[in-house]
Amino acid sequence: MIRGVLLAVLGLVAGINTVRADDYMDQLKAQIIQVVKEQELEIYSEAMKEFQNMDTDDNGYVSLEEFVHFQSYGTAEQKEQAYNAMDGNHDGKLSQQELWIFIHHKMKALQ
Repeated sequence: MIRGVLLAVLGLVAGINTVRADDYMDQLKAQIIQVVKEQELEIYSEAMKEFQNMDTDDNGYVSLEEFVHFQSYGTAEQKEQAYNAMDGNHDGKLSQQELWIFIHHKMKALQ
């Protein structure tokens, strides 16, 4: 993600002599937002693959037990806290939609 942002900045710096400062900042912001969106799609795609790996019973949801078993780092308490943060409706079943919403909100916070 950082590499993409840096490339966007360098591309805009090359044309700085012909662009007003305000226009430059607008273009820079647009480029950064585009890079973040592209990264978000890549992260979402990877997360969905991991979701499918965690969903060992293939019911379309990840239980706390599946999540804890799949995660190799963190304490049991940390894993449960992470799971609860992603399980938006707190029904004990993490859906793909809940995972996507969680990722989306975290990516928004970075913008």
